[in-house]
Amino acid sequence: MAKLNPALIPTEAKARALGRIHLRALARQWDIIRMFRGRRDIRRALEGFWIAQEALVAHFEARTLTQKDLTALAEGTASAATISRAIADIEQEGWIRTVPTPGDHRVRTIQVTEQALGFYLKRVDPGWDDFWSIIEAALTAGGLETRPTVTGDD
Repeated sequence: MAKLNPALIPTEAKARALGRIHLRALARQWDIIRMFRGRRDIRRALEGFWIAQEALVAHFEARTLTQKDLTALAEGTASAATISRAIADIEQEGWIRTVPTPGDHRVRTIQVTEQALGFYLKRVDPGWDDFWSIIEAALTAGGLETRPTVTGDD
């Protein structure tokens, strides 16, 4: 696949686009967190949403995700106990499942359920369209065409 030369996009246009992408992503996340809380009072909905998202990305990247991985990622923001309780909360709600690893049954991998996968996949195209519209607006504001010239192959 060809790559866009980032040097062609002015820094201010990139900054605007990244800011809008972050804000839009946060707004979408808060919508989903409100939905999590509305289904049942999940006290750790923010952590639960994050864990479900990490599990989805691990699923699509075909990599293993464990509670230890999550605890390391959350270092300084959430305790191991909070992570453990959030895992139990969203597992009970059907968003993830934990499975013992073959080599060590004390270590459990975290996997997404069909429910979580279906929920996420329904939102991919609208989310991508939203993301791309922000990028196109940034490119246009930067004086570039919305489909800029590419610089080579991946």
